[in-house]
Amino acid sequence: MDIQCEVKERSDMPVMSVRTRCPVAELKPTIGQNYARIATYLAGLGKQPTYAPFVVYYNMDMNDLDVEVGFPAEAGLPGEGEIQANTLPSGKALSAMYTGSYEKMAEAYAVIDHWAKEHNLKYTGVVYEFYHNDPAVTPPEQLITEIVFPLAD
Repeated sequence: MDIQCEVKERSDMPVMSVRTRCPVAELKPTIGQNYARIATYLAGLGKQPTYAPFVVYYNMDMNDLDVEVGFPAEAGLPGEGEIQANTLPSGKALSAMYTGSYEKMAEAYAVIDHWAKEHNLKYTGVVYEFYHNDPAVTPPEQLITEIVFPLAD
């Protein structure tokens, strides 16, 4: 598996998002429903996402995932109900581009974790995934996901 890892300094990223909890079995519909809600809300404001859609994983409890689902967006937009303006914070992060199916992402995570250990990097415990193409129209083997691990100081 060819994954290019690098440490980057990330800037603050304004987003519109929904933070929720669900078991892993309900993750796909939870993500889809919230993307649709946020996209509709942004369109109603006459706005477009400014970067790829994302999911932030605040834990890895497969029975009770704590996730934030959203789109990067222009700063200063108002939230409404569960859809909130938020910021993904700046800081050093390990970033890796993965091409392939979502079902094989565990292999990508293992490669990234191995690279991090070789470079003595410590994670904060949060993981971002940015999805650079649409699984509804892109073959699974061509899906591009940017996996980002914010690094502890």
